[in-house]
Amino acid sequence: MAKDKRAVKIENIPKMQEASSSEASGTSEVRGVHWEDKPAVKAAALCLGKAFENDDVARYFVDTDDTTGWSNAKKWKLHLQIMKALVKSHAKEGLVTTIGPNYDCVAL
Repeated sequence: MAKDKRAVKIENIPKMQEASSSEASGTSEVRGVHWEDKPAVKAAALCLGKAFENDDVARYFVDTDDTTGWSNAKKWKLHLQIMKALVKSHAKEGLVTTIGPNYDCVAL
């Protein structure tokens, strides 16, 4: 079977620490998010949390009968914890990439 030349090897994607040393980092460089890099995981989760803040499917586990009396702040915290778990699990077993100075785009 022929190899796909378009495929990107995980080893070829720089980690956050490596990318941050280049001048172009944070703007046009794709960077990998490592599952043990807590600030990177948190920032990626916040990006996804904001992107899916009002998404019915993403909020399925937040807006339940159990959480009826919860404040919006408490629901937001749970929503971010779920996003953090998604990012961390994808980074550990798959691939998480980001681009932009403030994690403007995150891909799982």
